[in-house]
Amino acid sequence: MKPSDIIRHYGTQVEAAAALDVAQSTISGWVTSGRVPALRQMQVQRLTRGRLKVDAPAMARLRAAGLA
Repeated sequence: MKPSDIIRHYGTQVEAAAALDVAQSTISGWVTSGRVPALRQMQVQRLTRGRLKVDAPAMARLRAAGLA
């Protein structure tokens, strides 16, 4: 999942930040880096009821850490 997917889903960085209970600067950091941390991807997948999905590399990291 890309930062732009989350922003598109929620409408703006501010709305995405509010939904995820993080600062807008956190969302901005994801945009700058081009990636969303694996655990946040899992949170977004749950909050969106699967409309947005954890990407394969993030899922592999979660499985390796015993978190998925």
